[in-house]
Amino acid sequence: AEHEADLVPTLTHALSAPTPVALNALSTLANLLRQDIGVTTALQSGIVPQLRNMILPMEFPPKVVVSALQATWNLANTPDGKVALVDAEFLPVLSHHCAQGDPQVRRLSAGCLMAMTINKQGKLESQCCLEPLVDLLLDASAAPYVDLGSVRSACLALKNAAEFPQARSSIVRIAQKRNLDPQRLTNMVRGEMFDGDEWPISKRYVDQWNRAADPSARAAS
Repeated sequence: AEHEADLVPTLTHALSAPTPVALNALSTLANLLRQDIGVTTALQSGIVPQLRNMILPMEFPPKVVVSALQATWNLANTPDGKVALVDAEFLPVLSHHCAQGDPQVRRLSAGCLMAMTINKQGKLESQCCLEPLVDLLLDASAAPYVDLGSVRSACLALKNAAEFPQARSSIVRIAQKRNLDPQRLTNMVRGEMFDGDEWPISKRYVDQWNRAADPSARAAS
């Protein structure tokens, strides 16, 4: 692992090389970050601005965007990575990808948002993500073959954001604007799509949805 971590600065710097080289470096970095290898070194080597540049709309070919999102998701699953990505304003860019485009890109973006909104600052800055996440959840649920990966990631990202009262109220308004009963969202996040050990069903969370839908209760939030 130490030898592999030593490669991280070289791989990070290679992200600015021509696309074929950058893509190979990106794939290797994504695998290393998935194993929590070299995370600190990658952050110190400037991987965050490189990744942000690679996921900007219309900047790179789709396969590069997909690989960059995979690396971003893996980085977002680490404590320091969450903080760095939120500070680098990844939330608006990921929200853009959630709202439109290739299904894989939308799913990966939702996964990144799911991981980043575990962070307190991610919850506080989640307003830009809420509408794209609700729309992705509805689109993925209505598809001929339900995209469970997108449904799960969108549900969990909304669940994380909903711990912030302002976000909770916004999600209810978005749902009502789409003629969607907020209770349906509550039912979705109570389903069996969660790992009972990693994502325990929160009675407090379910109650928050009901309170957000009730104007009198919302005033007390």
